[in-house]
Amino acid sequence: MFLLKRIMVDKNQLERKLAEISATGRVLVELSIVPGETDGGIFRPPFLHVGCLRQDGTYEDHESIDECLVPDLFIRKSA
Repeated sequence: MFLLKRIMVDKNQLERKLAEISATGRVLVELSIVPGETDGGIFRPPFLHVGCLRQDGTYEDHESIDECLVPDLFIRKSA
């Protein structure tokens, strides 16, 4: 069974990454959700890794965008 994964990221950061890629003329973009983990007792939150493929098939790394948690926006409040 395929389980859909999702992540919340800052729209402005995502737009900047896509603008970087667009300026290079690349058209294929890879978005990978890297899950959070605990390392040495320290929690490292999930992040969105951004990259693209060049026409010669090589991979171009555009680094990552950390998850942006805004839980108050999604909690239903009673009237």
